[in-house]
Amino acid sequence: MLVDNFDLDAYHHRIGYAGPPEPTLPVLRSVVAGHATTIAFENIDVFRERGVRIDVVSLQDKLVLRGRGGYRH
Repeated sequence: MLVDNFDLDAYHHRIGYAGPPEPTLPVLRSVVAGHATTIAFENIDVFRERGVRIDVVSLQDKLVLRGRGGYRH
C-alpha cells in the first residue's frame, strides 16, 4: 500500500508489524514499538557532512530500502 509515495507495506515488514493498517491506538502502539526496537538511531550522515534529508522518498530509501537507522535533529 502506497501512502503519499511511502510504501507502507515495506515499512511494516521492516519493523515486523503484521497487523491491520487501521488508524487505531493499539495499531499505533504496535507500530511505534516495532519502529523503536528495529530502527536504531544513526547519525553517520551528519558526521560525514552529507546533510539530513527528511522528505518521504529519502526516508523510504534510507530506513526501508537500505535498512539503515534514523536520525534526530
